[in-house]
Amino acid sequence: MSYSRWGTSFWYTYRTDEGTDDKEHQVFQICDITRSQHFSYPELKADIDECLDRVKAEWMTEKEHKLLSNTVRDEKGRLKFEYNDITVKPVILEQHLLDELKGYMLQFIEACEEDDLIRLAAHP
Repeated sequence: MSYSRWGTSFWYTYRTDEGTDDKEHQVFQICDITRSQHFSYPELKADIDECLDRVKAEWMTEKEHKLLSNTVRDEKGRLKFEYNDITVKPVILEQHLLDELKGYMLQFIEACEEDDLIRLAAHP
């Protein structure tokens, strides 16, 4: 389930799991072309503000990265990927962006808890 998409938000966030419906194994994923972070339901539930601090720290860090530049097929038809080395510049996240992200995190927490209640009601 996606909570936000680049077309309407700075963020692309979605929910995934570790192979089980249990809320303790649900993961909130933040995806970007050059950065990716994930937080488990227990992490977000325990201290959402600390998780936001980790997001800020990640985005404010300059780092080296490989970016896909081309895809070609070799003589046998297999795909070969070519990459360019780039430097990912820091991004200062304004408070309204962090507030928006926190809203998506809260939606994720609420959805995990609702799904857990439904699952428990179905299998008492």
